[in-house]
Amino acid sequence: MCVRSSEINLSRVDSFKDQKQVGEAMVYEIIFSDYHDKFSDSQRLFLIKKYHAVLHYYRLKNKLPSSIFTLYGKYGGIKGQLFYILRELKWKFTK
Repeated sequence: MCVRSSEINLSRVDSFKDQKQVGEAMVYEIIFSDYHDKFSDSQRLFLIKKYHAVLHYYRLKNKLPSSIFTLYGKYGGIKGQLFYILRELKWKFTK
């Protein structure tokens, strides 16, 4: 890992906000498309929850070939899909 210091701090600069949001979502997309086999089902479920939250928070569309609901079912079973439904309902009614 390399660490670089400069006058431009990306975490504080609002002009890069859109790129940071898309970049954060892309990290999860890369994990699920290229490295999903490196994680256990419980780890995948944890990551899908984080990815789902990122998509909702930044109002981004899912770019994965599988829908988020399908991934919840695949890695969390019926409990995972129920979690998805409850989370979506919560977000819908707590705006």
